[in-house]
Amino acid sequence: MKRGFTIVELMTTILIVGILSTIGLVGYNSAMQRSRDNQRKADLNSLKNALEQYYVDNRQYPYVDGGDINNTIPTADFQLGSWDNVNSNSCTRDITTSKTLVPKYISKIPEDPKFKAPTDFPPSVTCTISSINGLYLYLSKPYDSFHYSGGGTTESKATGYYLGAKMERSNDTSILTVPDATYNGIKAARNIKIVNATDDTATHNYFIQSGKND
Repeated sequence: MKRGFTIVELMTTILIVGILSTIGLVGYNSAMQRSRDNQRKADLNSLKNALEQYYVDNRQYPYVDGGDINNTIPTADFQLGSWDNVNSNSCTRDITTSKTLVPKYISKIPEDPKFKAPTDFPPSVTCTISSINGLYLYLSKPYDSFHYSGGGTTESKATGYYLGAKMERSNDTSILTVPDATYNGIKAARNIKIVNATDDTATHNYFIQSGKND
């Protein structure tokens, strides 16, 4: 007569299967995070290559465009993409004056593999956007290489830039010092929190910048 499994044996089997499943899930999640972080690095490097080609042709980088500091949307997609003109006293994105990378230098502006633009993006003429968390950033420098519809023309050419993203793994973070007061105003207005962390306190924790032209 065949003997069936005892309760202890069944519970032990279930426990072992549960432990193995947990280990597998943790490993899978870690691999997916690593893959997304690698994609972010590749995306920013693609943007950097396109920006350097833009610089060769124009002897300057694209400047950040906005209604004013409090209404500027410094995302790479909005600043560098092939948007139709968005103009009002609050929000400006004029592709006829602030040239774009698309399609000459890059086919499309890459999007973060996890953090997506909110449903109110693209913005209305009031430049409203509910969240900028994790979206790729583009900031031109020096601090006065900005164009504001309410504040006159661009004061200087953009000789450099920062590109930002939000990494999920702590060993992939890289913080650059952004000292200019203009950036602080934009960061405050858009609730951008740049810290060396992988938790939700950071909206961006990884940056690369232009090299030879600053």
